[in-house]
Amino acid sequence: MKLKNTVVLLLLILLPFSAAADTEEDPMLSGVVLNVSYDGSVVVKVDLRAEVFRLYGIQFPDTQDEAWQDARRLCRKMVMNKSVTIEPMGRDRWGRKLGRIYVKGHCLNDELLDKGFAVPQADMERAAS
Repeated sequence: MKLKNTVVLLLLILLPFSAAADTEEDPMLSGVVLNVSYDGSVVVKVDLRAEVFRLYGIQFPDTQDEAWQDARRLCRKMVMNKSVTIEPMGRDRWGRKLGRIYVKGHCLNDELLDKGFAVPQADMERAAS
């Protein structure tokens, strides 16, 4: 009986800590890129689930734009099947997850801007956390 009471007491003490850990969002996520979509969205395997992130702060070229193939090729070359770190940046007005994608210290979002394959998107909205 004493052992049962001790276990219950331990659970009551530790439960709030485990619940807090589950609700806190990790500021950085890690995973492996499974796909780069036609619109520049990146599908990343995080833990045991696939997460889709749109690239924060940039406007990816439209499929009709001549820079589209080059932009997609650069994305695939940089991150496809590679381990990446994602800095979640909230959600856009349509509820899609936004993020900055890093591979080996380089930011995919910035590389696309630097190479002229994307333009800054000033009106990208972040959801309040």
